[in-house]
Amino acid sequence: MKKAKWIVVSKFTTRKEWEELCKELGNDPSDYDIGDFNEIEISIVRKDYEHGQKSYGWGSDDKIILFDSPDHDVTQEDIDLYQKIANTIADALNKKGL
Repeated sequence: MKKAKWIVVSKFTTRKEWEELCKELGNDPSDYDIGDFNEIEISIVRKDYEHGQKSYGWGSDDKIILFDSPDHDVTQEDIDLYQKIANTIADALNKKGL
């Protein structure tokens, strides 16, 4: 049985989204050390693996996590680079039929 193709899934929370969530929960955003991008995960996931696309973590044979909340502030340029690398890997796996 042929497996579904790989796709790139990028998930993260922006500073603005994080601050809005804190306010909704009654928390002070300044109590948290947040960067421009938070809760980052960039992975390649089988197109038919919905749980892997929606969830954070849970790497498996159908989900390969490439970048996961690095220990440094992440810029838009970093996100763009991570996505480019993920697309290159997904394209190579799909081309090989893996």
